[in-house]
Amino acid sequence: MMGLEGIWQMIKAFLLVLIGAGIGFGQTFGFGKNKVQYDEFEWKKIETDHFDIFFFTEEEVLASHTAKIVESQFRDLERKFVHTVRR
Repeated sequence: MMGLEGIWQMIKAFLLVLIGAGIGFGQTFGFGKNKVQYDEFEWKKIETDHFDIFFFTEEEVLASHTAKIVESQFRDLERKFVHTVRR
C-alpha cells in the first residue's frame, strides 16, 4: 500500500505533466498569433534646446511649428515656476 508521501509524489508528477502539456499546447497551436503587426516606420526628428520631436516626413511643417510652440511655452513656464530643466 502506498503511503501519504507516495500519493503526494504522484499528485506533483501529475500536475507537472498537466502544466507541461498546457505549455506545449500553447506553443504548438498558434498561441499569440494575434500579436500586433506593424510596419517599419521612417521617423524624422527635430531637436530643440529642450525637446526631441519625432514625426513622419509628411508632417514636417506641423512638427517645426510644434517645435516653436513648445520652446516658447517652455521658456514661459520656466519664468513662472522660477525653475529650469536641463536636457
